[in-house]
Amino acid sequence: MANASWWTPPTRATGDWSGQWSGTLSGDSPLVGGEFVYQTAGLLAFEIFCEDDKLLIRGGLDGIAENLYPFESMLAGEYDAESGRVVMQMVEGVVHINFQGIMIDVQFEGTLQGEVVGERIDAGTWEGRSTLPEGAEGDGVWQAAKQP
Repeated sequence: MANASWWTPPTRATGDWSGQWSGTLSGDSPLVGGEFVYQTAGLLAFEIFCEDDKLLIRGGLDGIAENLYPFESMLAGEYDAESGRVVMQMVEGVVHINFQGIMIDVQFEGTLQGEVVGERIDAGTWEGRSTLPEGAEGDGVWQAAKQP
Protein backbone atom coordinates (compact mmCIF):
# COMPACT_ATOMS: atom_id res chain seq x y z
CA MET A 1 0.00 0.00 0.00
CA ALA A 2 2.35 2.68 -1.19
CA ASN A 3 1.59 6.20 -0.01
CA ALA A 4 -1.33 5.00 2.10
CA SER A 5 -0.74 7.20 5.12
CA TRP A 6 -4.48 7.11 5.78
CA TRP A 7 -4.46 3.33 6.20
CA THR A 8 -5.19 2.02 9.69
CA PRO A 9 -4.68 -1.70 10.40
CA PRO A 10 -7.65 -3.69 11.63
CA THR A 11 -7.58 -3.74 15.41
CA ARG A 12 -9.44 -7.07 15.55
CA ALA A 13 -6.30 -9.17 15.00
CA THR A 14 -3.44 -6.94 16.09
CA GLY A 15 -2.01 -7.72 19.50
CA ASP A 16 -0.72 -10.72 21.43
CA TRP A 17 -1.81 -14.29 20.71
CA SER A 18 -0.98 -17.58 22.43
CA GLY A 19 -1.95 -21.20 22.05
CA GLN A 20 -0.78 -24.75 21.61
CA TRP A 21 0.16 -27.14 18.87
CA SER A 22 0.62 -30.90 18.45
CA GLY A 23 1.58 -33.40 15.80
CA THR A 24 3.83 -36.23 14.72
CA LEU A 25 7.51 -36.31 13.78
CA SER A 26 8.94 -39.22 11.80
CA GLY A 27 12.14 -40.13 10.05
CA ASP A 28 15.32 -42.14 10.26
CA SER A 29 18.29 -40.93 12.28
CA PRO A 30 21.15 -42.67 14.06
CA LEU A 31 20.93 -39.87 16.65
CA VAL A 32 17.77 -41.48 18.06
CA GLY A 33 18.45 -45.12 17.19
CA GLY A 34 17.17 -45.41 13.61
CA GLU A 35 13.58 -45.12 12.38
CA PHE A 36 11.21 -43.21 14.64
CA VAL A 37 7.68 -41.85 14.96
CA TYR A 38 7.29 -39.37 17.83
CA GLN A 39 4.31 -37.52 19.21
CA THR A 40 5.13 -33.88 19.81
CA ALA A 41 3.40 -30.93 21.42
CA GLY A 42 4.07 -27.50 22.81
CA LEU A 43 3.12 -23.88 23.19
CA LEU A 44 3.32 -20.89 20.88
CA ALA A 45 2.99 -17.15 21.33
CA PHE A 46 3.13 -14.38 18.75
CA GLU A 47 2.23 -10.79 18.09
CA ILE A 48 0.46 -9.35 15.05
CA PHE A 49 1.61 -5.77 14.50
CA CYS A 50 1.71 -3.10 11.81
CA GLU A 51 4.99 -2.03 10.24
CA ASP A 52 5.39 -0.12 6.97
CA ASP A 53 1.71 -0.61 6.08
CA LYS A 54 1.98 -4.41 6.51
CA LEU A 55 0.56 -6.65 9.21
CA LEU A 56 3.51 -8.74 10.38
CA ILE A 57 3.88 -11.56 12.88
CA ARG A 58 6.74 -12.35 15.24
CA GLY A 59 6.92 -14.80 18.09
CA GLY A 60 8.11 -18.23 19.03
CA LEU A 61 7.19 -21.79 19.84
CA ASP A 62 8.63 -24.49 22.02
CA GLY A 63 7.81 -28.04 22.89
CA ILE A 64 9.04 -31.55 23.42
CA ALA A 65 9.07 -34.63 21.20
CA GLU A 66 8.22 -37.98 22.82
CA ASN A 67 8.94 -36.48 26.27
CA LEU A 68 12.65 -36.71 25.42
CA TYR A 69 13.75 -34.00 23.02
CA PRO A 70 13.06 -30.31 23.76
CA PHE A 71 13.08 -27.77 20.96
CA GLU A 72 12.28 -24.17 20.12
CA SER A 73 11.88 -21.91 17.12
CA MET A 74 11.25 -18.27 16.36
CA LEU A 75 8.20 -17.44 14.25
CA ALA A 76 7.97 -14.76 11.57
CA GLY A 77 5.21 -14.14 9.09
CA GLU A 78 2.34 -12.06 7.79
CA TYR A 79 -1.37 -11.63 8.41
CA ASP A 80 -3.68 -10.89 5.46
CA ALA A 81 -6.53 -8.80 6.89
CA GLU A 82 -8.76 -9.30 3.83
CA SER A 83 -8.72 -13.10 3.90
CA GLY A 84 -7.97 -13.54 7.62
CA ARG A 85 -5.05 -15.79 6.61
CA VAL A 86 -2.02 -16.21 8.90
CA VAL A 87 1.23 -17.66 7.50
CA MET A 88 4.29 -18.03 9.74
CA GLN A 89 7.71 -19.53 9.09
CA MET A 90 9.62 -21.45 11.75
CA VAL A 91 12.95 -19.61 11.87
CA GLU A 92 16.17 -20.98 13.42
CA GLY A 93 14.40 -24.02 14.84
CA VAL A 94 16.55 -26.30 17.00
CA VAL A 95 15.90 -29.73 18.57
CA HIS A 96 18.24 -30.61 21.45
CA ILE A 97 19.27 -34.30 21.45
CA ASN A 98 21.42 -35.98 24.07
CA PHE A 99 23.30 -38.59 22.01
CA GLN A 100 25.41 -40.82 24.23
CA GLY A 101 26.09 -37.97 26.64
CA ILE A 102 26.84 -35.42 23.92
CA MET A 103 24.33 -32.62 23.26
CA ILE A 104 23.58 -32.29 19.55
CA ASP A 105 21.40 -29.56 18.06
CA VAL A 106 19.34 -30.56 15.02
CA GLN A 107 18.13 -27.62 12.94
CA PHE A 108 14.64 -27.51 11.44
CA GLU A 109 12.32 -25.25 9.46
CA GLY A 110 8.63 -25.24 8.66
CA THR A 111 5.41 -23.34 8.10
CA LEU A 112 2.30 -22.69 10.17
CA GLN A 113 -0.91 -21.62 8.46
CA GLY A 114 -4.30 -20.70 9.83
CA GLU A 115 -7.26 -18.37 9.61
CA VAL A 116 -8.37 -15.80 12.14
CA VAL A 117 -12.06 -16.17 13.01
CA GLY A 118 -13.11 -13.53 15.52
CA GLU A 119 -10.36 -13.65 18.10
CA ARG A 120 -9.37 -17.30 17.57
CA ILE A 121 -7.45 -19.55 15.22
CA ASP A 122 -8.89 -23.04 15.71
CA ALA A 123 -7.92 -25.08 12.68
CA GLY A 124 -4.31 -24.12 11.98
CA THR A 125 -1.94 -26.62 10.40
CA TRP A 126 1.85 -26.93 10.44
CA GLU A 127 4.52 -28.88 8.62
CA GLY A 128 8.26 -28.96 9.02
CA ARG A 129 11.48 -30.84 8.31
CA SER A 130 14.96 -31.13 9.71
CA THR A 131 17.61 -29.32 7.68
CA LEU A 132 20.85 -30.26 9.42
CA PRO A 133 21.05 -33.18 9.48
CA GLU A 134 18.21 -34.08 7.14
CA GLY A 135 16.02 -37.11 7.73
CA ALA A 136 12.97 -36.03 9.73
CA GLU A 137 9.66 -34.41 8.92
CA GLY A 138 6.50 -33.60 10.78
CA ASP A 139 3.03 -32.16 10.60
CA GLY A 140 0.11 -31.42 12.82
CA VAL A 141 -2.39 -28.85 14.06
CA TRP A 142 -2.34 -25.68 16.14
CA GLN A 143 -4.71 -23.20 17.68
CA ALA A 144 -4.38 -19.81 19.33
CA ALA A 145 -6.49 -17.08 20.90
CA LYS A 146 -5.99 -13.35 21.14
CA GLN A 147 -4.93 -12.32 24.62
CA PRO A 148 -6.71 -9.53 26.50
